[in-house]
Amino acid sequence: MLEELNLYAVKVDIKVLWSDMDISQQVNSTRFFSWFEVARVEYFIRLGLDIIDNDEEPGFRVKQQSIVYQTPVNFPDTIVIGIRAIFADQNKIELEAAFYSRRHHTLVAKANVSMEAYSYQKNAETLIPLNIQRRVSQLDEIQIEESGIQEKFDLNAAIPEFSDEEIASEWLGELPKA
Repeated sequence: MLEELNLYAVKVDIKVLWSDMDISQQVNSTRFFSWFEVARVEYFIRLGLDIIDNDEEPGFRVKQQSIVYQTPVNFPDTIVIGIRAIFADQNKIELEAAFYSRRHHTLVAKANVSMEAYSYQKNAETLIPLNIQRRVSQLDEIQIEESGIQEKFDLNAAIPEFSDEEIASEWLGELPKA
């Protein structure tokens, strides 16, 4: 089963700790979310992103994530997490992760996450730059969905002003004069 890890360009080993287990003597489900985060951070580091001191490229934030558990995990064990992008475009990246037990040589969980690019300096969603999209494509050998829109808007540019009559004329056609 561990051969399937070859599908993942990024792999992370996590040692199961005694403290990871709950009262039922198996790893608590919340630990899987922490391990998933460790794998995501490693993935972005492998993309070459400076996730700590980065003022130029956007960061990423989780929009939605899920984990499907296959087999209970307990101490002692080492979990190998393979993570890869399965979809990316200018707005989001979807990652998939597979959790394998070295002790039992089996898949123990699968996870998915949808993440959006986010500018923490501007406190707003943003587009994923083309260079990051290309890195994802190269790392995971996937085709990036292109929408044809890759503009970066100048947030400091003046917003053109239009009168109510101009707006009505543009959107509703010519209004009858009273």
